[in-house]
Amino acid sequence: MSSYSRRDYARNRDEHLEQILAFLRNDERFVAAWLTGSIGRNEGDELSDFDLRVVVADAYAEQLCACSPQQVGTVTSAERLALYKQFGQPLVLCEAPGFPPTGGCFNHVVYRETAITVDWVLIPQKDAQIQQQECRLLLDKVGLPSAPPASESAEERLRLASRDVSTFWMMTSISIKYVLRGDLIMGDRFIFGNAYLLQDVKQRVAGETLHWQRLNMSFATTRAEQVALIRQLCTEMQEEMRKLVAQGGQVPDDPMSIIEVWLSIE
Repeated sequence: MSSYSRRDYARNRDEHLEQILAFLRNDERFVAAWLTGSIGRNEGDELSDFDLRVVVADAYAEQLCACSPQQVGTVTSAERLALYKQFGQPLVLCEAPGFPPTGGCFNHVVYRETAITVDWVLIPQKDAQIQQQECRLLLDKVGLPSAPPASESAEERLRLASRDVSTFWMMTSISIKYVLRGDLIMGDRFIFGNAYLLQDVKQRVAGETLHWQRLNMSFATTRAEQVALIRQLCTEMQEEMRKLVAQGGQVPDDPMSIIEVWLSIE
């Protein structure tokens, strides 16, 4: 295969989206569409895929959106496959019921010629609300209602932040075990999981609506680097714990003392 650059991929991806959008505009079965994910948040890069929500008119919803739990797998219905084939030769890698509260169907589709990936979620019109937050609206023929903004009460925010703090320290102990065993891959897996927990705690402590952000962190390739990452994350979490306690949250008492014991093991 000839060289395929990031720019090539991004150009093909953007052209692919234009083809999809032109098709949806001119087909009465589809009444709205928007992007979520990194591109929907305007945080995408040249390698980002499409997370596409497509609203199907109720007259066609049973045909295109029906997806039972028993259908989870690597094939889809003939009707959905015909839709995806409008834009290239698709490989359906996963089918599952749509994400709540859509009531529709999810398909992870990769197009063979270009490797362009589209996560299609087909939603019945009766169940559809436009997610204005972190969403890039592409099409709305019928004036769909907007979903209320996601929010957490102060009590819920503190409860969830406190839960994630406890989970962080539990997972830190597990990550150190893998580091001590010399299993760098599993060590990094748990370290990155903790980094995302820390990100969630920081957002909740700051009173922000929880949203996913890409981590600015590299994989550690030695035991020393992993230990340094663990210590860095623990230091940052201890600072968030102080803020959380000041707001009325619950945190473990001196969990770092246990971590120091684990880190002292040779």
